[in-house]
Amino acid sequence: MKQMIPRSLFVIILALPIGCLHDHSPREIPYRLSHFPPRDVDVMEALLANAQVELTDSSCRGAGTELSDKTVGEYISGFLIGLNDAEAKNYFVFDKSISGRDLWKVQVMMQHAKDEDVWAWGIEFKIHQSDGRVNTRSFRCRGGG
Repeated sequence: MKQMIPRSLFVIILALPIGCLHDHSPREIPYRLSHFPPRDVDVMEALLANAQVELTDSSCRGAGTELSDKTVGEYISGFLIGLNDAEAKNYFVFDKSISGRDLWKVQVMMQHAKDEDVWAWGIEFKIHQSDGRVNTRSFRCRGGG
């Protein structure tokens, strides 16, 4: 005797592989600041919350500590490790200004000084004043040394 598969079960079985093809990569969830004007801690939190954002601006090509740095997190991490020297003068500088009608332009610079080894590298991005949302396409790499 032949065993018949009910039509509804057959449709479900066929649909399963399609579900497996779904892209399970993390979705971009816009980070929103809760304080205005933004405080230094708000800017740092926004920066860290956007670690997975891909750096697409030309200012970031080859600017990280590794040639393979492609995201905000990879870029920032290399310089944060560079601050791990108890004998050096290491600190952050935050700059916040209004840019256009609805944007805050913020910059976070990591500065390091020890003898002849002096550098300042950082990142700049924009935040919408209307809703506190970080503009993920606005990230620019800054600095030198």
